[in-house]
Amino acid sequence: MERTTKKMVEKYLREYPLIDGLIAREELNIMYPYQEPDENVGGGRAQYKKSAPTEYAAISVADSETIRAFQHRRDVIDQCLDECGEDTETLICELYFRKRQRYSVESLVTNGMIFVSKSKAYYLVDKFIAKVASRLNLYDVSDFG
Repeated sequence: MERTTKKMVEKYLREYPLIDGLIAREELNIMYPYQEPDENVGGGRAQYKKSAPTEYAAISVADSETIRAFQHRRDVIDQCLDECGEDTETLICELYFRKRQRYSVESLVTNGMIFVSKSKAYYLVDKFIAKVASRLNLYDVSDFG
């Protein structure tokens, strides 16, 4: 796997706990867009302009590529977490989902929080990242079968 692909998936994993807030913020940006203050004092407005901001906002939220991308990332990571084992889930939660990481892979193994060897733990993390990358169509997985 390319280094940039791995870094991108790791970034997505770190964003995962915040993704619902990112979706809500994007929806608010669509519903209430920033409007420049009108410097034209006194005139120039169209009088018979048809306005339907609610309909436009609902259509914009439904068609937003950014919101769909966030939802797709969330669904893929959820699905991969459901399919992985308990040790892999512990590793991923500790390494990527915590705001401040308390344990490294080595300390998780030595403290008995996961029941695999250090090399197997690194393999599980790499396999999880490869699975997420393949489901996000970031690259072709050939060596993790």
